[in-house]
Amino acid sequence: MEKHVSWVFANSFHALEADVIINSSKDLFPVVPVGPLVDPSLLGKGEEEEADGAVNLWEVDHSCMEWLDEQAAGSVVYVSFGSLATLSADQSASLEMALKEGRWPFVWVVKGAEAGELSSSSGGGQGIVVAWAPQTKVLAHRAVGCFVTHGGWNSTLEAVAAGVPMVVYPQWSDQPTNAKLVEDVFGVGVRVRANGDGRMIIGSEEMGRAIREVMDGPKSEQIKGNARRLKIAAGEAVAAGGEGTSEVSVRKFVDEIVGRSCSSSGPCCGGEGIS
Repeated sequence: MEKHVSWVFANSFHALEADVIINSSKDLFPVVPVGPLVDPSLLGKGEEEEADGAVNLWEVDHSCMEWLDEQAAGSVVYVSFGSLATLSADQSASLEMALKEGRWPFVWVVKGAEAGELSSSSGGGQGIVVAWAPQTKVLAHRAVGCFVTHGGWNSTLEAVAAGVPMVVYPQWSDQPTNAKLVEDVFGVGVRVRANGDGRMIIGSEEMGRAIREVMDGPKSEQIKGNARRLKIAAGEAVAAGGEGTSEVSVRKFVDEIVGRSCSSSGPCCGGEGIS
């Protein structure tokens, strides 16, 4: 039996993926961008809602916020691999070495038993290790200049909305694709490269290269500029008053649904059918 897709709702926005939205809508099925679906505070639309509205798998440690207040603007590397991905001990050691050699201040989210092992050796005044951080608050903080992430789509969109460049170390699923988008399409970060020798561990040299490229490398200003541009576009996509591109897309979808309903059931919408 042939299946027909009438619409696809996407947690994205027009300025981020215009070609995909336009071409898919033209050749495959209508795509309705409804994003970015992130905390409104990242878009400059009200106070932080995470404390009251978010569901967290671990207790949030807010101590990192006071530490961030003491750091210079754009100087901090924020490291978090989400709620599911876990780095091996060897990979954590490589990343830790890269951060220390680069002398970048850092906030590192390390879950569960890993936190105890890492916190005993990391930090030392250069950084802070927490079991779980208030991510939207961290990304919105003026001190954060780079987000080392697994590249999950939610985290990617949050970074885009916050205007924070990324270093993406993908683990599975859609993350390798998202990593390529971040570097090659959106231009708001870089992805770490495999060694090419069959090893799964990314060395400290490569981790350091990727972070340095975002923080102060030759392409750093271009990456940061792209991040600022998409931050503005993300806010415009859900602009108040229904003028944002995502707002317009949803309104067109609703109008089409109403139109179909009126056409199939006779006069409606104030007594007049829509043909």
